[in-house]
Amino acid sequence: MTKQLRNCRILAHKELTPNNLSMQVEWLNADQDFQPAQFVQVETSTTLDPLIRRPFSIFDTDPYSFTITYKKIGAGTQALSTRKKGDTISIIGPLGNFYPIHKIKNNQKVLIVGGGTGIASVHYLAKVLEKKNINYTLLIGFSRCTDIFCEPELQDLKGEVIITTNDGSKGKKGFVTEHFNFHDLNNSIIFICGPEPMTRAWQKKSELIGIQNYDIYASLEEYMGCGLGICNGCVVKVKIKKNDQFDFKCVCTNGPVFNLKDIIWT
Repeated sequence: MTKQLRNCRILAHKELTPNNLSMQVEWLNADQDFQPAQFVQVETSTTLDPLIRRPFSIFDTDPYSFTITYKKIGAGTQALSTRKKGDTISIIGPLGNFYPIHKIKNNQKVLIVGGGTGIASVHYLAKVLEKKNINYTLLIGFSRCTDIFCEPELQDLKGEVIITTNDGSKGKKGFVTEHFNFHDLNNSIIFICGPEPMTRAWQKKSELIGIQNYDIYASLEEYMGCGLGICNGCVVKVKIKKNDQFDFKCVCTNGPVFNLKDIIWT
């Protein structure tokens, strides 16, 4: 679907855990218009402060709306948290590309890895895979049990869900990279979304272990000033195939999903 600018009605807005909120926004045919990893640019305030819109991944959809989740951490999300049910909010979307689900092969293992704000993206991916009757394992990491804002939704998923917390207060203790046998990932496809250190760690570990016959795609998290490829504030360095050269790509328009094997971290 071509991106649109819409004034949308807020259907629900609630706090899930301290500083973690969800917002349901009216959007007819959202379940058809939005694909996993796509995002929206939201005008967080009715004033000029803050001026710049904020990007949010899609957490879930239905035929009449989509839901975003976010953490209240700065001026933009603080302003957004004051918006009420029934308010009108300006949205640009859908934006970006999406996870290449069409590349999943028969008998290929599917692993989804999420952490931080990337949890919204991978949750929606899991829901879509279920509709297509594709089995998956979802490995999802939080800092501590109080950060688990979507536990009911995770419990409703039909795939294998593995929860980790850095402090061990829920599920397995440690980082997500510590709780999967990388040697089991031969003949697999991996989808990742989370903080850059987590994504870097998966790329490095998969290369060190020498996994055979696998594909790995990451939805990257970069600061997006415009979300439209104009400001060039979210560029990443990407390999050019068949030679040793590289190029810079905007995460907002060329991504956010990239083949992780092609990313050059600077």
